[in-house]
Amino acid sequence: MGTKKTQFPQDSARKVLNEFSPYIPGKSLEEIKEKYGLDKVIKLASNENPHGPSPKAVKKLTDNKDIHLYPQKSYQNLQSKISQKLGTNPGQVIIGNGSDEIIKLLAAAFINPGEEGLMADITFPIYKMAVKELDGKVTHIPLKKYTHDIDQFIAQITDNTKLIFICNPNNPTGSIITHEEAEKLLSSVSKDTIVVFDEAYREYVTNPEFPKTEMLVDKYPNLIALRTFSKIYGLAALRVGYGIGSEKLIEVLHKVKLPFNVNELGLRAAQEALDDTEHLNYSKEQNDQGKKWLESKLKSSKFFSPVPSQANFLLVKTEFDAEKLAGELLKQGVIIREGTSFGMPDHFRITIGSKSDNEFFIEKLSNCEVNLK
Repeated sequence: MGTKKTQFPQDSARKVLNEFSPYIPGKSLEEIKEKYGLDKVIKLASNENPHGPSPKAVKKLTDNKDIHLYPQKSYQNLQSKISQKLGTNPGQVIIGNGSDEIIKLLAAAFINPGEEGLMADITFPIYKMAVKELDGKVTHIPLKKYTHDIDQFIAQITDNTKLIFICNPNNPTGSIITHEEAEKLLSSVSKDTIVVFDEAYREYVTNPEFPKTEMLVDKYPNLIALRTFSKIYGLAALRVGYGIGSEKLIEVLHKVKLPFNVNELGLRAAQEALDDTEHLNYSKEQNDQGKKWLESKLKSSKFFSPVPSQANFLLVKTEFDAEKLAGELLKQGVIIREGTSFGMPDHFRITIGSKSDNEFFIEKLSNCEVNLK
């Protein structure tokens, strides 16, 4: 006689989770090759570094010494190295399992039910998720010409505003706010409102007016800047990010951070990556060259208009349905991020790839122009 199956009681989950859907990763490169009979598939959808991590960081991953021990010492070593690089104190640095974890720590530490998180309407979606999970209220501020409208942010601040998220450069638009705009916002909020600058792509920025947030954390104790090793440092699979802020703010975050939250190998690799300025500069130079080339090629077509970007990706307005375009490109071996999930069905986002990846993308995009006309 078989055992009777019972269903999981869905009603037992928190009601706010009804507003969420689990993250479903796309098909692997191997699955796409098999499905469409392709020999080559490139992924230009997740803003990863096509040149990979520092060779010095990779070498460090082969060192398995002490991996049976919890990574307390390596955590402290990375804290110290980051603080030395930025001219802060180790106590002003928190390290996370990717900067995503620190976003969720900020909500856990500061959002009470009904309190507000302020963010752009088109930006990194984890901010909304983090606030809603804590039964907070989300208020969206429309972008102005693809950029954060700081005056509107300031106008929307109330006594109920607890967190303000500024993705800088913004994902998916690649736009930035300036140091002057950052100070304008920071000087307009009370000390009880935490201002979060998410600077995941800051190493790619070439605009000299980009905020120097490490110089502002002492002046504004309610400021935290988030950075990551997942983008230009090429360590996305190891999940290491960090935040810099006042010691008191960081101390609060440590109260909700799980112990030993970042793995030993990731911490070691991140230390080596920080030291390898040669690989960092090479990655940035290649990105600048590839971005200029892609912008030129896209502008030469009447169907595509790239948005100026300070990151390692381009948001592109298209005369085609972006979802259909992404489907056509997928059949030809190119994975991009179409804009429906951002609320921009006539846009897509493309990562700046290697020279050969960029050329492959433009070749296949030209084919799609013919197919979709």
